[in-house]
Amino acid sequence: MRNSKIDIYSILQEFVALARKFEKALISHFRLEKLANKDLYFIGTQIPKKGEIDLQGEKLMYHFHGGGCTFNYGAIHLQYQSSSERNGGIEFSVWPIHKFLLSSSYDIDEDTIFVLLEEQVRLGNLTRIGNGYYRINLPSRAT
Repeated sequence: MRNSKIDIYSILQEFVALARKFEKALISHFRLEKLANKDLYFIGTQIPKKGEIDLQGEKLMYHFHGGGCTFNYGAIHLQYQSSSERNGGIEFSVWPIHKFLLSSSYDIDEDTIFVLLEEQVRLGNLTRIGNGYYRINLPSRAT
């Protein structure tokens, strides 16, 4: 798919929605009330640091690392950092968005993604939070 037609904000909304869907699958699978960021997702106690679960008949592979998580589901590759901030604290940099777009059949380079993300910052759709990371500004209802 050509990168000139990319609606990056819609793609970022999908990125966040998928992260939440995958987190909810883990919550359900491990019978937790929630994934608590401050507890590093219960890694090593109630949720193994790395593993796979069934989600709608397909493997959802996950790996918690540092302050975030990587999910692989079919062709989808999704990686993000997590914090306790608004909108679930799903934070991302250029590289994970690049990997997500490539896994979604978009042909786009990291420099173009950076330009698109910075444009979304100027439009007020993203917040730059430092160290090359961004957070999407979703309406409160979408969280």
